[in-house]
Amino acid sequence: MTSLKLKSSVLILDHIYDDNNIFGADIRKNEPLFLDSFRTQKYSCAVLNLKLLSEGQLEQLLSQAKYFNPHIQLILFEAQSFHSSLISFINKFKVFKILSDREEDSLYRSIVDAKSEYDLILQNEQLFDLIQEKNIKLRDLNVDLELRIQARQKSLEESKTKLIQANKYFATLIQCLVGVQKGQTLLEIEKSLITALAEPLRIKIVKIQFQNSGSAFETTSPSLFKNKLSLEDPFDAYIIYAKKNEETFSKEEQNFLKQISSAVSLALKRLNSETLMKELKQQWQITFDSIKEPVILVTETYDLLQWNQSFEKYFYSKDSKCYKIFFKRDSPCEGCQLSKKFQLPLVKTSSGEEAYFAVESEWIDAIDNKKVYLNIYRDLKEQKRVERQILESSKMGELGLIGSSIAHELNNPLAGLITFIQMLKQDIQPSIPALTSSLKEKKSDVSKIELFEDIQAMEEAALRCKDIVQNLLSFSRKSPEQSEQIFLRDIINKALRVLQVKTKSLGLEIKTAFKTDQDLILGQTNPLTQGFIHILQNSIESLEEKRKSVGHLTKHSQQNFNPQIEIHVSHVQDLVLLDIYDNGLGLSSEQQLKAFTPFFTTKNSEQHRGLGLTLSYQIIKDHSGNIDISQVSEGRVCVRMTFPRLVLNS
Repeated sequence: MTSLKLKSSVLILDHIYDDNNIFGADIRKNEPLFLDSFRTQKYSCAVLNLKLLSEGQLEQLLSQAKYFNPHIQLILFEAQSFHSSLISFINKFKVFKILSDREEDSLYRSIVDAKSEYDLILQNEQLFDLIQEKNIKLRDLNVDLELRIQARQKSLEESKTKLIQANKYFATLIQCLVGVQKGQTLLEIEKSLITALAEPLRIKIVKIQFQNSGSAFETTSPSLFKNKLSLEDPFDAYIIYAKKNEETFSKEEQNFLKQISSAVSLALKRLNSETLMKELKQQWQITFDSIKEPVILVTETYDLLQWNQSFEKYFYSKDSKCYKIFFKRDSPCEGCQLSKKFQLPLVKTSSGEEAYFAVESEWIDAIDNKKVYLNIYRDLKEQKRVERQILESSKMGELGLIGSSIAHELNNPLAGLITFIQMLKQDIQPSIPALTSSLKEKKSDVSKIELFEDIQAMEEAALRCKDIVQNLLSFSRKSPEQSEQIFLRDIINKALRVLQVKTKSLGLEIKTAFKTDQDLILGQTNPLTQGFIHILQNSIESLEEKRKSVGHLTKHSQQNFNPQIEIHVSHVQDLVLLDIYDNGLGLSSEQQLKAFTPFFTTKNSEQHRGLGLTLSYQIIKDHSGNIDISQVSEGRVCVRMTFPRLVLNS
């Protein structure tokens, strides 16, 4: 019989055992003392000798025990005389075990099992309370997220409203320019302006007034706006706008009307005299050049009559036909939409860059019996880039918030799990060397070794979960590392050294071209190195996939594929440019838009989590930089990063 003492509190009613009993329990010799013990102390287990009790006493004791401690575990022994009534006691009081005699080993094991059952019930209650508490926190977190999402949606709606207003002003400006250009008299110009401005600005009167005309508007009223026209005449001229229902002009509306006044000034000079036609042409060119968007005058036979400087930034060619300039065609495009709003297909500019244009086309005049159209081209590439940047920033913000919340909720139970696994590992590990010599003798030893291996696997899985939680937290926490002055080329070389073993094993050629020695930036070495490694790793995996995809081709075709990565560093004014090229699988337009989206990947999602480029995006943004990804040619992808450049003081 073992002499091990029990650590939990146990109460025994029996006339044989004393305080030095092997159970380490409190002993009561009679029923009153046994009953009083429940009022003063909580016991996990109560053991009763049925020979000392009548059925009435037994029922009273069990009732009191359950009253003061509902979870107490009851053990009855010496039960020979209670066979007829024990079933009712078991059902009523949930007796843990009934023993027929006082056999100590059986009684001891029953007490140990009862204490374990008691502890398990308490743990389950605590776990249930903890789950309830976590559910309340998650509910509050969900409410908070809903409020944040509503606020974000409200902000986006406001931005959308502003964008709609800006587009409306842009369309109104085009209509005013066309009307002023078509007008042959002051009255025609005034009518065209009233027609264009009536709906967006609620203008009811437009009047061009000369200083000596003998009549004047009273412009002290807030519903009138007066602007001087630029004319080289012996007298001053003004254009006056009047609103409906005595409404006032906002600052934005006044600035908009000043732009229209400039166009009216040019129109008046055109009307003043035929001798001013040359000057009018120059002023018209100035007006053209002052417009940021590319503008051309084109005939119905697609001949270019005039263009502004913005147009020359995109297209240097002086070909006379528009379809030759845009698409290198020898004949007009099918379904051309002159005089309408339309969008050009993807075109390449003279610098080789891709561009998207939304076109506003209006008929304005006729020359030599040919209609002339005013075309204004809006480059949508920057707009799409900004929209994608806003979308990615919004996703990163939401990911940071959700990731931080999830990580904080998981950290505490995960830490406890890792601690208990490591304790189990320490308990089993010392006995492993002794067991290896007797593997063939005892199957139980083999089981212990297998259990140790299972615990090791559990520890590795738990530590990986911890790493994932830390990655989630990295989206919402700033790095504690201090920023310092560093050369970008040093960070690139550090990242290449980390990847050197893999690139050599793949036979991968990496070319570097550091075209500047002015690549000093302010940053943090470790995060930047990590960000560049993610980008380079993405290129390496793309090259590996392309090499596999040509595996079914001929040997000659495989030899023609030379996997390459090119890294260029240069600077433009106050920016340092870093370009990383690869000739891998390439990216579709949809993949380019989603490249930095969290958890988006074109590879096996079980092996690739889709957070590499997202993390790089966040690191570059934390360094006040920008990052963009594009396909410069078939199968050739460029990741461009820009950073603010530091200048060394001489």
